[in-house]
Amino acid sequence: MVRSMDSTGPSVRRAVLSLCAIVGVACATAPAKPADLREHFLTGRDAQFPPDRYLVGVGRGSDLGQARATALADIGAQIQSKIEGTLVSHEEIIVGPGRNASASQVTNDVRQHTTFDYQGHAIVLDTQAKDGAVYVLVVLDRAVAADSFRREVSKTRTLLRHALDDFAAAEAKMDLRGAARLAKEVAARARELAPSLVLVESIAGAIPTDGEWAEVARAAQVDAEVARMRSRTSIEFCLTPAPDFPEAGQLIEALIDHVVSLGASAIRCGQARGSATLRAEGKISAVFSTEAALGSAVFCRPSVDFRLLDVKDGTEIMSASLGGDPARAAGRDREVATRAALKKLAAVCAPKLSEALGEPPRGLSQAQVSK
Repeated sequence: MVRSMDSTGPSVRRAVLSLCAIVGVACATAPAKPADLREHFLTGRDAQFPPDRYLVGVGRGSDLGQARATALADIGAQIQSKIEGTLVSHEEIIVGPGRNASASQVTNDVRQHTTFDYQGHAIVLDTQAKDGAVYVLVVLDRAVAADSFRREVSKTRTLLRHALDDFAAAEAKMDLRGAARLAKEVAARARELAPSLVLVESIAGAIPTDGEWAEVARAAQVDAEVARMRSRTSIEFCLTPAPDFPEAGQLIEALIDHVVSLGASAIRCGQARGSATLRAEGKISAVFSTEAALGSAVFCRPSVDFRLLDVKDGTEIMSASLGGDPARAAGRDREVATRAALKKLAAVCAPKLSEALGEPPRGLSQAQVSK
């Protein structure tokens, strides 16, 4: 999550170093160091600052400012190296099983959603001038550096928990549309939480033990759970063609094919025998006209008024009046005009059914349109 300067508090409102910038500086080739430098400038270690509690960076430059900047870059490179390992170990948790996301994709996500701001917490432990260069040893307390991310973990985790609880409630009610909306919120909260967990673990060296990763893993499953809900859903289509519009059955067949393509079941009216969970009711009609000025072309202007009901208690899931001019089509005769117009009407209806079934609205597949 991108952390704004206004949300971080006074102690961290200094210049923010991004991961890419940190690693870029750290990867610069460092010249050989004189052998008579103090030992910690050669080893990057100091007994006063054990590596399990502190990050120690060594920097060299033409002046103190440049030396300090390269020492901070050294610390940044150490953090980045740890982040890479942490991401690989938690990759499946973060992206969910079967998503085919690579470690580099996950790393890029963390880079885009996080920035480091630890300059104000780093302490210059020692400096030494030698052979026209300045050497600096900078120390960063891991716990202090991770503190702001711990606060972010606490805040975002609470929001994720609420979203997961609401999703579970929608799932229990078989509220597909509500579950799909909440699945998006769950995913967004998890994308905020995961980078902070990665940074806490990478900087502080502390593996979360109180369920944070378990909640990220749970969040990665919600899309699959919406799909399972959809697979347990069946729609009985009881759309009635107007008496003068028997061709309307073409629309019903196209919508049945669309529902099946989403993973749900579709049943023709009167064949449900108690197995349907939703019912589509309504009327399909059309207005025909002939345009002499256009070579006696026939125009078909179909429309449908329908409701989608919960069979169990009669609750209306959605209602719509669709078609008219957006579905208007022409042909050399009634059959051709009707076929073209009903394809357009089906393409208008499909996103409504997709939304009701918890799928992002989309049109009919090319195979369905070609029928």
